[in-house]
Amino acid sequence: MYDKKFYTLLDYVFADEGGFSNHKNDRGGRTNFGITQTAMNEYTRKRNLPHKDVKDITKDEAAKIYYEDYYLKSGADKQNDIRDAYILFDTAVNFYPTTAKNMFKQANGNFYNMLDIRLKQHLKEVKDNPTQEVFKQGWINRVKRIEKRADELIKNPAFRPSYADTETPFDDDYAGGLKKLDNISDPKEKQSLKNKYQYLLNKNGTTTGYAANNKPDIDTRTPSQKLDDEIREKYKRMKNQRLERVFGKSNNLSGKGRWVTIKGNHVYID
Repeated sequence: MYDKKFYTLLDYVFADEGGFSNHKNDRGGRTNFGITQTAMNEYTRKRNLPHKDVKDITKDEAAKIYYEDYYLKSGADKQNDIRDAYILFDTAVNFYPTTAKNMFKQANGNFYNMLDIRLKQHLKEVKDNPTQEVFKQGWINRVKRIEKRADELIKNPAFRPSYADTETPFDDDYAGGLKKLDNISDPKEKQSLKNKYQYLLNKNGTTTGYAANNKPDIDTRTPSQKLDDEIREKYKRMKNQRLERVFGKSNNLSGKGRWVTIKGNHVYID
């Protein structure tokens, strides 16, 4: 019924979520296979199905809910790279499909940036609500497992990216223009960095620099902060233009002074 990509990622989700739980500090409340009672109610309501206690759902029913309300709605099914599909699907399960899509957009569609954003969000949740401290290490471990599993996933011929043969500074026979990185002793670490290099090279289209550390800048400002910065920048431009009109472009003012009024006269003090 489902494609191999979904089944593969679903196995990871089931492994991380476990069976029925009802932890007093879990904001999701009663949960089974990672499906909360709220999510179950929403699923049955939209499809005019009878109410069902989440404790009684089967794994097949949970898979159906995951596919329709998380995998598809997060856009994981549309991702060519298995890593992008994985992070979108798993984030949708931990948060919401809409939240996962927004995070992915903030991450510039970048798996590795998304991992960072996800981890920071988990830490923020704990900071904002200390009752969530009990889940902190589990969340951190899960994010780490996603990256490790991603390295394993792309070894599978079904998910191996088309650019996996791209030569990198992590290859023994590398002869390109960048510095050969042969000082990494751990083969797994070296392969992981190579995977990251190829992924970012493909995403960014850049051929220079150490792609393993070449992450696109993420604008984490809020809308109000962006507006405030825009106003400040506009004011700065207007101020410079005013100084040029008054003193001329050749004047050696530092631009760090201020206008003052002395006996009714406006004077610029550098």
